[in-house]
Amino acid sequence: MIGAAWTLSVLISFIPVQLDWHKAAARSGGGGGNAGDCDSSLNREYAISSSLISFYIPVAIMIVTYTRIYRIAQIQIRRIASLERAAEHAQSCRSNRLACQHHSSLKSSISRETKVLKTLSVIMGVFVCCWLPFFVLNCVVPFCHDKPSAGLPCVSDTTFDVFVWFGWTNSSLNPVIYAFNAEFRKGFSSLLGCRGRCRTPVETVNISNELVSYNQDTLLHKEIVSAYVNIIPNVVDDTFDRISQLSREDEDACTDSVCELECDAEPRAPFTANGIH
Repeated sequence: MIGAAWTLSVLISFIPVQLDWHKAAARSGGGGGNAGDCDSSLNREYAISSSLISFYIPVAIMIVTYTRIYRIAQIQIRRIASLERAAEHAQSCRSNRLACQHHSSLKSSISRETKVLKTLSVIMGVFVCCWLPFFVLNCVVPFCHDKPSAGLPCVSDTTFDVFVWFGWTNSSLNPVIYAFNAEFRKGFSSLLGCRGRCRTPVETVNISNELVSYNQDTLLHKEIVSAYVNIIPNVVDDTFDRISQLSREDEDACTDSVCELECDAEPRAPFTANGIH
């Protein structure tokens, strides 16, 4: 995509300018002005085609794409909200901690994607607002100069220059807009190599989230321990009763076995008819 964008830019801007395909026809039989002047007048074909390829068609594609993405994101958010109401999230978190963690991660992921989508939408909106006036004039000016009224152009050079600079200010606004999103700040800090040396607000937020998660886990652990504390005494009493009962049964069984063994161990001689062994 990046290579295609640069190739298209070269085909639109560099080659036609070098071959003088973009210039309008000379109005007089002269040489077309002084050699040191920059002639910015465009012919109709080049003005319309370059504006369509470089601005209007890409903007239309971006608007359609971002609109569809935003609608899909809204549908996902509504589904998550309906699942929250139906599943009674508070009770399910206590009974199934794994499901709670999966639900929280899914919700945070959707939230991050929605924030990134909003940031990109703002960037695209600022881009359109900054460059739309210039490209409108870029298509209108070639048609106006062919019908001069009282020798005056339909758009003054000062107005045209103002709109050109207004479009260029879009490049200075993009870093400011990107800085409002935490995900972009995290990516920029990693790209610039200062993630290990300086702590960014994004890392502070991540640490805070980890502390909150740790506190929640600790509270859940305390609830489980307190529940077991109430259960353990009864379990211990029952266990001791069973152990004592089993011990008594084993002791009785052992005594009977010993007696049988002792009795069986005595030698027995058969009685004779006289009653003597």
